[in-house]
Amino acid sequence: MNAFEELVYRHDKEVFGIAARYVSRAEDAKDIYQEVFLRVYRGLPKFKFQSEFSTWLYRITTNVCLTHQDRRKQNFPLLHDYETDEKGLVKDLNLLVATVQNNAAMNIAVKKTARDLIKGGKYDQGILNQIEMVIRPYDPCFSCGTHTLHGKVAIKLDICDSAGQPIDTLTNY
Repeated sequence: MNAFEELVYRHDKEVFGIAARYVSRAEDAKDIYQEVFLRVYRGLPKFKFQSEFSTWLYRITTNVCLTHQDRRKQNFPLLHDYETDEKGLVKDLNLLVATVQNNAAMNIAVKKTARDLIKGGKYDQGILNQIEMVIRPYDPCFSCGTHTLHGKVAIKLDICDSAGQPIDTLTNY
């Protein structure tokens, strides 16, 4: 094993772990991982040992993650503009491409919120408003795209028992 392979071997789990926290898809984390070690390989001759190698590696990893996030955002143009007629029917619509980079985090937050709000099997329609408020900060475009024409977010919440079996459904539409 050469010196570079040894560096990869020592730090690969850390790099992949950092990448996986920045993105929701394993494929994206793998892409980041490869890019990080490519940059490390190219940058090793310039490394001046003025800091710990791990600090330098962490900085490269973070920079690659941030660059990857910026690229992903550019891949999702958002065009949501529409006109309605006097009856409220959509007569002209531009394309709406929903962003998806926050779906995993949003799903976790919705699940946690539902668990926090449903105590002792008791819940009411008010839980739907709380779920909507959890979705909005993660993906305002997704929230906007799910509004009905009258401005309400259409939400369907399946209430399940501890075994995951549905016992009730709440909707606001």
